[in-house]
Amino acid sequence: MSWDAADVRMIIDEVGRWRARALDPQVSNWAQCMTAPVLSGLMAQLTEIGVLSEEMGLDPDVPGLWRDLTDPQAIALGTGILSELGQGNAALALACHRRALAQWLLNQMPEPLGAVLLPEGATLALVLTGHHGLAQHSLGRWLSGAALQPDDTALLSDWLDRDTHDTQLWSPHGWQQLVWPVWRAGTVQWARLLRSDLIVQTGVAPYGLQELHTARVQARSAAAGWVSDLPAEASRHLYAQVLKLDMIGLIAIGLGVLRSGRRLARDFAHLRRQGGDVIVRHPAVQAMLSDLTATEHTVDGLLQSLHQPLAAVSLARVVSARLHTADLLVHANHQAIQVHGGVGYMRDVGPEKLVRDQTMLRLATGGTRALPLLLHGLQEVAS
Repeated sequence: MSWDAADVRMIIDEVGRWRARALDPQVSNWAQCMTAPVLSGLMAQLTEIGVLSEEMGLDPDVPGLWRDLTDPQAIALGTGILSELGQGNAALALACHRRALAQWLLNQMPEPLGAVLLPEGATLALVLTGHHGLAQHSLGRWLSGAALQPDDTALLSDWLDRDTHDTQLWSPHGWQQLVWPVWRAGTVQWARLLRSDLIVQTGVAPYGLQELHTARVQARSAAAGWVSDLPAEASRHLYAQVLKLDMIGLIAIGLGVLRSGRRLARDFAHLRRQGGDVIVRHPAVQAMLSDLTATEHTVDGLLQSLHQPLAAVSLARVVSARLHTADLLVHANHQAIQVHGGVGYMRDVGPEKLVRDQTMLRLATGGTRALPLLLHGLQEVAS
């Protein structure tokens, strides 16, 4: 199917209207976290209107989130949907992103990994990385096709050792199965496990994205679940595709969170009076609002440059975009707090929650501190 830009814009606008009608009223009280049943209900609504799919056999001709990764307009549709949802609630946007990504991933798999059906209403959780970071430069070397040294193999094997190490999981409550990468015979394979096959340790409430279930998960047995048997080159290509799509989605959600913070800051600046005038007339406030605007344009421009068939965009380019934008987004949302008077005034209100959610997005998929080493490994062969 050839996607039309006007149709894509119409669908994104419709998602925006759904957000204003269904999502925004649920998150208007910033001090109260959206409950798991509400989150589940909103995702069910998004399934009903076609944004999400409940079927594993995705039809690329039907518009929705991550249905077709070969058309630039389909990628633009996905980022537009996630930005709209991110303006309302980052946790919901991340849950939708990971669900659609998991469905796409499983559709690339041979049976039985991709054909194990969930009970009605159950959630499939997805973990994309190992127990810490991104395996330094060794992951980049493997993804680039370089010959691995013994220390590379040892590091990757330890990074994806599910029996020894636990791993951070963010997912909607009620998940019953988990998909994650494992290291088998010198390459990445994908395993699908029942929740009963896992040790699940629920920790303290997270700093942000509090609407999601946060836990440390570890496999009970090396033989548990179903494991793919992909050829090495196919495995390498698939994992690169998964990382690219996830990072593009995280940038899009972060852009939505930024737009929400910018809107709150702008509205507050036109209402708050200080020294006999509204604060939007103060140069310091104008500078902070301009910082928000400039960051939005920068991130939006980078995101639009990634609106290409996913296979045509290099992983190094996507990693660079995420590395460049993650800190910018957090800083910009901090500026929204400053417009409101600073962090001391901002407990349990909109801009403060947005900073917490934005910070947690920065920690997703191995975090941003690990990105320079991943990028180095990707470029090592080329240099």
